[in-house]
Amino acid sequence: MNKIVKFFHELRYPHCIECVQEEEHKQVCESCETLKMQLSLSNQREKELLSLLVQKNQPQPEPIQATDMKPISPRTVPWRVRREMLEEEDRNKARVLAEQARLEKELNLEADATTRAEEKA
Repeated sequence: MNKIVKFFHELRYPHCIECVQEEEHKQVCESCETLKMQLSLSNQREKELLSLLVQKNQPQPEPIQATDMKPISPRTVPWRVRREMLEEEDRNKARVLAEQARLEKELNLEADATTRAEEKA
């Protein structure tokens, strides 16, 4: 009997607010909504874990050590620049050799002075 009344009600009032709400409620299933929510949470967690794994697998930049940093020189050095570099190296070597000779001379003089003092005594 209820179906017959419903049929005539729909014929008489095709866009009744209560009927529309009842249809919407029938279309929305609570278990489906719960499953959709759980699926979205699961997908979100999966994306977060995937991003963490990708970040972990990326190579970490190694810290730059400031020791023994030399400027990069071009592969072909003009002769004028090369000559200046060689002359500078020679001057540095000569300065070191002169310093060594001066120190040796001072040490020999001190050694000679001590030997003379020992001979006199």
